[in-house]
Amino acid sequence: MNIPKSFKDISITQFIAINDLLQDDSLDELDRNIKLISILTNQTVEQVENQSLTMLNFQIKNLGWLKELKFKPEPKDFQVGKIYFKMPKDLTQITTAQFIDLSTYTENPENILMNLPNCLASICKTYRKIGPFKVPKYLTFKEKAEILNKANIGDVYPNLLFFWTLFEESLPDIQLYLNQQITEIVKEAMTEETLVQDSQSNTQQGKDGY
Repeated sequence: MNIPKSFKDISITQFIAINDLLQDDSLDELDRNIKLISILTNQTVEQVENQSLTMLNFQIKNLGWLKELKFKPEPKDFQVGKIYFKMPKDLTQITTAQFIDLSTYTENPENILMNLPNCLASICKTYRKIGPFKVPKYLTFKEKAEILNKANIGDVYPNLLFFWTLFEESLPDIQLYLNQQITEIVKEAMTEETLVQDSQSNTQQGKDGY
């Protein structure tokens, strides 16, 4: 069974499982390699262990690229099946609601990978190709996330890395903006409440003959 040669050849689901194994210090090197091969070849651990030693050694030698996670963060559209996902190129292309969703999914750094499909589902626009054209395709958040679970990690991880870098750099300004927005909303609410109270007071005064 052939081993994928780069991150471009594996899915998000596989990447998450691989990352967990690489972070697990309780495993010895042989156990880790066998489990990695199991994930990469879609075989059970038992099937991997029942291979010839020659085949196992050959596969282990082809795992070296797993330790070389080097992505250049350049945002670009990508395709999963028949659906095209369009990445925002900067923070001006997402709404406050999308920002809040993204903040929720990235709040705990340990869960960012697990939430990768949800992160992208929150901020990506979807299209479907009809002839030479790409037309908007409405999908629910759940439908997007389910499709993204099958995405190629080589496509989606660089995109999220780019956006997350930009997100972190801009976080102080974003929080200041949101605080200002909240202050404005509170002021408007207080003003509306004052106007309602004044109106009710005037109405009552009219009824009382003043």
